[in-house]
Parts: sequence; C-alpha cells; structure tokens
Amino acid sequence: MRYAIRVTHTCPEGGVEGRETWLAESEDEMEAMLAVVRGIAYMNTEVIGPVVEMPSWLRVKVDFNLKPGLAAEEGR
Repeated sequence: MRYAIRVTHTCPEGGVEGRETWLAESEDEMEAMLAVVRGIAYMNTEVIGPVVEMPSWLRVKVDFNLKPGLAAEEGR
C-alpha cells in the first residue's frame, strides 16, 4: 500500500515557504522518510493517509468528462 506524506518547508520566522506531497511505496518507506525528515530543521511532515484507487464507477465519469477537453485540444 502506498502512503501520502505532506511536507511543509518553513523559514526561521515560522512562515511557510513551500509544500510538497511525497508518495511512499510501503509503510517501511514511509517510516524511513519520516525518520530522516524528523532531524531536519524547518521541515515538517504530516501523513495524509493511505493512497486508495478511485472507484471504477467514478473513474468512468471522470474519463467521460475528460473527452470533450481532449477533443478541443486536438482541434488546435
């Protein structure tokens, strides 16, 4: 199972400089990422949760809604 980790970079004054989302391919990799980042100043992490696949019925609707946009791009 894959896990999503939100990483926030801050400055010494506490302001947010940037955000990233990392994907860990396993729980062990997630734990290793968290352990490494724990020692880095001005870098905070939050485990968002396990990554799950979109249900197939919803994927069909998303794909259907993408088709008009793709057709418009091909016409350019």
